[in-house]
Formats: sequence, structure tokens, C-alpha cells
Amino acid sequence: MKKTNHNRYIILFFLCIFSLPVDARQIVMQGIPADCRKKIDRLDDMILSVFNLRKLSRRGAQLTVCAKKCSAPSVELKNRRMKITLVSGENLLQFSANYRALISGLVLSTGALELNPHPERAVSAWICAGLKERSYSFRHTERFLKGMHCMPVVEAMLHAGHFPEMSAFLSLPEQKDEAALWYREFSRFLLETAISKKLLNAYALRLHQTQSYEDENKKLQKILSAMFLKNQKEQALETADKVLWNDYHPEPAEYKLKKLDKLLTLQIPELDKNGKETNKTKSIPLAELHLHLVKRPDAAIQRRQAAAAIEKFRSGCVKDENEPLRKIFIMLKTPADDDAEKRAEMLNKQIDLLRKKLLQRSRREKFLYSAEQLHSSVVRTHQKVLNIDPGPGAASEQQKRFLLDTEKIYAD
Repeated sequence: MKKTNHNRYIILFFLCIFSLPVDARQIVMQGIPADCRKKIDRLDDMILSVFNLRKLSRRGAQLTVCAKKCSAPSVELKNRRMKITLVSGENLLQFSANYRALISGLVLSTGALELNPHPERAVSAWICAGLKERSYSFRHTERFLKGMHCMPVVEAMLHAGHFPEMSAFLSLPEQKDEAALWYREFSRFLLETAISKKLLNAYALRLHQTQSYEDENKKLQKILSAMFLKNQKEQALETADKVLWNDYHPEPAEYKLKKLDKLLTLQIPELDKNGKETNKTKSIPLAELHLHLVKRPDAAIQRRQAAAAIEKFRSGCVKDENEPLRKIFIMLKTPADDDAEKRAEMLNKQIDLLRKKLLQRSRREKFLYSAEQLHSSVVRTHQKVLNIDPGPGAASEQQKRFLLDTEKIYAD
């Protein structure tokens, strides 16, 4: 009996071992600098996550990434062996054509059985720019906080009222130099939107099977454009709120207070003698909604709409502000029975509490911002604004050789 149990445990052990997925995604790298190797591995992990592709799949091609002197990067596939060739140089992954070829190859290597013309440009330029911005943030700001999207340029333009038309943005060519920063950030905004709408897995799978990468990129562009074309401004703002703000990265209280002021005035349709809606509307304080719903046939609809506005406002608030918001939401959505005046009083109390909490957070944020500006170096404050070309330098060839020889001595 003991032997039988012993054998059973051995069988269970081997079943567990063989049931574990075998990582067939090892990337062979040739001529790639050590710092770039780590970046490529991290980028591969991010791509598999963003596109929801299987890392531990035996269906993918064996993958080699190499760097050599050539005129342009390339992606080749032969006998289920994919080779991504990058143009060698000091800034291997800063070269946009290299970066696009790398991303395209990494995506295609997970399931493409054959390649079509220009596989080095299979993935859209804006997706590549968005992934580059995402990888920067994941090494710093967003390293430990999942779901936090730090995009200061997008935030600034959102609050300044200069949010671009995203449907038009998708057709822009890749931007360089001073425009590269805002291009990457808005590309990432679109990328995060596509992730939240679960569009990228189907896009990647179509790239594996397509006859034209350009056609598939146009399809994805069309789907995303349609999301913003209908009621462009409102849709863009709503999507931006969902992408930008969460508990770890709330919307600045200064802006939430401005939104609150608008939220507290409600527009409801006027009714005629028969209780039917007219083309006119009237403004009422949000807290007094129930006072105006007495004997209205559309009372339930108006309550739901008011509650939905509160639910939408919750995006970008911190946990401390969510409690009064939750109570306001419930009091708006549920009927006031026969005591509308008491309900209005209770709503005003919670609205005042919410305003107080937002004012407290606004003061804290202003203090922290002032302290950061006071103690930050000029370089750190303006690092994204300054665009300085270091030039060839003033050192002579002899001085450069001396420095390299000295470095080699101490390195050994």
C-alpha cells in the first residue's frame, strides 16, 4: 500500500512538471550591446502583454535579433526561423526604423507562418511610438503601480482645452525632434484606449494572416477613429478621464473643483401640460432635483441621468472623496419618497463635504508642487523642454585616446 502511494506521488510530481509551460520564447541576440539586450527582453514581455499574445507558445517562430552594418533594418522568416536585423550604431534602439522593425518582428514571430511585403513596417508607427513612451514610463514612474498612466503633455493639453482631434491624429506621419514628445504621449493615449477596448489581440492575429499590413493598420485606424468621430470632444474627454486617472494618480483637485461647479447645475427638460417634453430646458441646483421631480412622469429617467453624471465624476478622485460621492449617487438614484426637502438638505450636506475634501487636497497639491519646484535642479525641471545638441566635443583625438586607455586600465 505504501509503495502504491509512493508511486502515485511520483506520477503526480511528473504530471505537475510536464504540465508547466515550456518557454519557447528565448531570443537569440547577436551583436547586440548588453544594455540593449535587457531592453529588448522587456519590450518583448510588454508586447506579449499589450497584444495579449501567448509567451509560452510553441507555435511561435524561433527568433534571432542581430545588429550589423546595413542600409535599413529587415525582418526575415525561413523554416520557422525569424531573423530581425537592425542597423548597427551607437543609438541602436533610438533609431525609429530599428525600433519599428523590432516591434513588428516581435509581434509577427508569435504566429506568422509567412511574411508579406515590408514586414519591418508591419506595425503602425503610432503603436511603436506609444510602446516606446510606455516602456520609458514602466522603467520609472509606472514601474510598481499597475494601471497608472503618466502622460503630462496629454494632461496639460486636456486641461488647457487644446485636446487634438484623435481621428485626425491617427493619419499623422511620425513626428521627430521637438514634436516627438507630444507625438509619443498621444500615441500612448491611443494605445491605452485600444488596450482598454481589447482591440489589439485581434489586430495582431490579423497581422499574422494578412496579405497587406497596411490594410490591417487602416482597419484598426478606422475602428479607433469611429470612437472619436461621434461627439468628438465629449468622447475624447471621457476616454481621457478613464485612461489618465486612478487612485494612485488622481486628477488635480483644482480641475475637479471646476468640474464640480458645472456638475452642481443640472439641465432638465421642461414639460407641457400633458407631461410631455418640450424643446426648452431649465437649470436647477443638483441638490434640489427631487423637489422638481414631484409628479413628473420622467422622474426615474432624470434620477438615473443625474446619478450617472456623479458616477462619471468619480474618475480621478481619491478614496477619501469617494465616500461622499457614493452617498450623493445613492441619494440621487433612489426616490425621495414623500420628503424631497429633507433629501435636498442631505444632498447639500454631502456636496459641502465633498467640496471641503477637494479644497484640502488642492492645498496639499499646491504645497507639494511648490516644494518640488523649489528643491528640483534646473536640469530636472526643464529636461523635457531643453533640446541641446552636445556637438562633437572639444577634446582632441589624443585626449580621447588617453581617456579610453585610462578607462580600460581601471575597468580591468
